[in-house]
Amino acid sequence: MDLKEFQSILTIGETVAVEFKRCGNGIESDTYETVCSFLNRFGGDIFMGVLDDGTVVGIPEKAAPDMVKNSITVISNPALFSPTIYLAPEVIKDEQGHSIIHVHIPPSAEVHSYKKVVYDREIVKTNLIESYEQLLEFGRKHLPDKFFLEDTMNKSLRNILVREMVSNTLMHREFTSSYTAKFVIEKDRMYVENANRASKTGHITIDNLEPNSKNPIIAAFFRNIGYADQLGSGVKKLFEYSKYYSGKEPQFLEDDVFRIIVPLDEMYSYDYTLFNDKNGINDTEIDTIDTNRDTISDTSDLKKSLLLCIKQNASCTQKEYADKLSVSLPTVKRLFAKLQKDNVLVREGTNRKGYWKIIEK
Repeated sequence: MDLKEFQSILTIGETVAVEFKRCGNGIESDTYETVCSFLNRFGGDIFMGVLDDGTVVGIPEKAAPDMVKNSITVISNPALFSPTIYLAPEVIKDEQGHSIIHVHIPPSAEVHSYKKVVYDREIVKTNLIESYEQLLEFGRKHLPDKFFLEDTMNKSLRNILVREMVSNTLMHREFTSSYTAKFVIEKDRMYVENANRASKTGHITIDNLEPNSKNPIIAAFFRNIGYADQLGSGVKKLFEYSKYYSGKEPQFLEDDVFRIIVPLDEMYSYDYTLFNDKNGINDTEIDTIDTNRDTISDTSDLKKSLLLCIKQNASCTQKEYADKLSVSLPTVKRLFAKLQKDNVLVREGTNRKGYWKIIEK
């Protein structure tokens, strides 16, 4: 990379494909997390020795070669990066003689993980409508959509929770602050945080909730186009549906930075827990029914949901079960075959007039 191109990047600043890292004490984990996220997204460029605002501080010239070697060692280590990749960091200098390490990361056709965690990121810099849509899509991409029946309707708990978190962030943000709003999904929780004009500090609960529109014009606009509901309803929905999604309540932390934290639990299924409670199935029997623990969580959830549907009506056709679960018929057929193979289900009677029987062990 030549000096002119580097100066142009500094002028533009960080983007979805450019990240600055100070690396004053060596290359830290967050740099490799960014490498992983670039690989899993559209690729990008990392510049070590540059502050977030584009100020070049450089790295010690004598330390640069060792830092390059260490970075190559890390990304080539299958115990840290999976699958491993080949990158070629280069040392460049600015007009003042500061040393900077530049790493170009191409997009990858594979899904990469660093320390067994998959990193993905998206920087959203656009209008409110597109921001809302992009953030919702990010949630849909990275969160399981667990089967949930409310009365007779199948509702997406994932979409409900993400919608309320995103709309809250965009409606109540303190836009005069330069603090970057975030939507983060981790293994055991997801959270949003944004700048805030705090009227009070501490935890917000259903009991002490005092709805206060920080940006009433934006809030009214979101309600008019269906992106939000009545003021205060979002908090109530998050408390209600978070318990269905993970079995735990969310946290609302009011301060100069406002945070909504929703716990995550891949293995939790409200419908299946309700089914177990009603029919006296204990934890040992749950393990007997769900024998295929090496499959992905979505498949496990579908098995549980299918068993619940069979318990409610054992005489439906496989096509009817597919419609109830909102999945394809081939998917249901594979589930039935697996459950029969594992001696969890058996067919009683004929194909036309028979019914499915759950073998409770």
